[in-house]
Amino acid sequence: MADTTLTISTTFSYKNAKGTKSLSALTSRAAAGVSFCQETQTILVTATLLDVGAEVTAADLDAVMIVNLDANNFVSVYNDSGGLNLICVIQPGEGAVVHADGNFIPYLKADTASVQVEFLGTSIAP
Repeated sequence: MADTTLTISTTFSYKNAKGTKSLSALTSRAAAGVSFCQETQTILVTATLLDVGAEVTAADLDAVMIVNLDANNFVSVYNDSGGLNLICVIQPGEGAVVHADGNFIPYLKADTASVQVEFLGTSIAP
């Protein structure tokens, strides 16, 4: 039994004059070994490889939460250095969880000025 667990809790909801709708999901999995990375990194206006370090190689990254710490500029997340395979856009002050198949090479690109992001990533045991 693994001694490390990855838990992702997600809630999406909205409210308007017609009512309120909400959808939630909880994922909890054993994580493979000591395979976490957490960093704060400057993202440039050109494609910047997310520096996951030595604990988890980019090719082994299965899940990553990225938080855009900037107050003004969004950051785009791609699965290629050329910016052709857009995964998501993270607005200022917001975050996103990206699930991948273990072959996710995360490149980020800031909108009009460099931004700081914080991220936590891992490989997940099957």
